[in-house]
Amino acid sequence: MFVVSLSLSAVAKLIFALQESVILSQSDPVFSFLTFRVVLFAAATFELVAVAAVAYSRDTLLHYLIMVMALTTILFYRIGYERQNPGEPCPCLGNLPHIAGVAVTKVNAATGALLYGLLIATLCGLLFQLHKGSAGSDSEYKPRNAAPR
Repeated sequence: MFVVSLSLSAVAKLIFALQESVILSQSDPVFSFLTFRVVLFAAATFELVAVAAVAYSRDTLLHYLIMVMALTTILFYRIGYERQNPGEPCPCLGNLPHIAGVAVTKVNAATGALLYGLLIATLCGLLFQLHKGSAGSDSEYKPRNAAPR
């Protein structure tokens, strides 16, 4: 679910960033020293790197850590945006709501709910992995592929 939703988010950001729009040349409301286009490219790159790391890593704990990092970064951006622009939906997905024919406020509510849901589920998974890892361990560190003594 994480890989699919973050991949779709990154693709939507890239599509929007490649279009000609007045908002893209304006300064970003959160990172005012950058244009919105640069922030979209950076966010899409960050999301694709997180997707690749989760998709190609075999370490489950690392998966959860990367997912928590990516989701909290996105969450903090949205909180910053909402503080700067109260009541305005986040334009994070660009023209996608208009292309899909869905109201921007509905998309904003759905992506917010998805973000919070994924973050809560990921934090629960991380806590489970941490508990599972510490439940059977003793004080001695044992690498994963180490042979028993």
